[in-house]
Amino acid sequence: MSTTLNYALSENLEHLFAEANRIYTKLRLQALKARSRDTYWDSENLRGLYISDIELSALMSDNLSTRQNIASNTRDDPEYQSMIDILAQLEAEIGVKKSESLRHGAILRLERLADIFNLTEVEKDIILLCLLPDLDLKCERLYGYIQDDVTKKMPTVSLALDVLCSCIHDRLAVRKLFLPQSSLIKHYLVSLYDSTPGKQAPLLAKSLKLDERICNYLLEYDEIDANLLHFAHKTIPHKTFDDVVLSDDIKTRLARSTDAYKDEHYNLAWYFYGAEGAGKLSTAEVLCHRLGIELLVADVNDMLQIDIPFETAVRLLCREALLQNAAIYWNN
Repeated sequence: MSTTLNYALSENLEHLFAEANRIYTKLRLQALKARSRDTYWDSENLRGLYISDIELSALMSDNLSTRQNIASNTRDDPEYQSMIDILAQLEAEIGVKKSESLRHGAILRLERLADIFNLTEVEKDIILLCLLPDLDLKCERLYGYIQDDVTKKMPTVSLALDVLCSCIHDRLAVRKLFLPQSSLIKHYLVSLYDSTPGKQAPLLAKSLKLDERICNYLLEYDEIDANLLHFAHKTIPHKTFDDVVLSDDIKTRLARSTDAYKDEHYNLAWYFYGAEGAGKLSTAEVLCHRLGIELLVADVNDMLQIDIPFETAVRLLCREALLQNAAIYWNN
């Protein structure tokens, strides 16, 4: 006798898997286009090892419209049209459920990530495209098939453009999202790498990888970034003003300015001065407890000893604070 175990997913995970399924459907559409490509280019040869006369003719066309010509072969494909309808239905359902969840106060981490780093809808889709192999390894094989290279188990920039863009103007606009100053790259959400070691590939050929910490965040794992463990740790503050030795005047001023921050949400920084044991960290814990946020304690001396460049370590720590909704205590 078999036993079925039903596990209820959180609203966040339901939303994430629905969005991932939407991108997976777009990927399946691209696979159908690739299948059309194989028919168009003579699928009998050893693809990737031999270029047939038919493929050569396509490659030597006098413009860049071959991609659209091949894709047009799918327009009369019933399977392709059925999948287009499925995609439209998915998008409609996700829109309704997302609005409902947000209205009820649910925290949808993909949406929160977008708010924190000011991501566009396309940037969210790029993150989802990179997330798929962490949800189902069969996506690696699908990437390989679509890219006509079984060794390419992660999406490239070119694949992202193919899946998410419908015209050359969109492709040029989305291409900018992979430049160094874009939100995806600047905040280490997604990284670019050359799949062939020692070879400097053009941007379109570079592979994309979702940052492990971002993947874990979306999947509701809240351990801090492994890159930070050598110099930082997270604490959940429980101390109140009754637990620290401060004058009543200072306690009142600290409480008043902290409460003002809670109401106005302006940037707030405290500088604690005093000898070791004076209660600087304890006071920081009191203020964080009052604000209802966590605290990341970082040792600056230890930061200088690790292999990661100091600027990168600072950026990762600040990113972690945003993800954890925490303040940072810079020690030493």
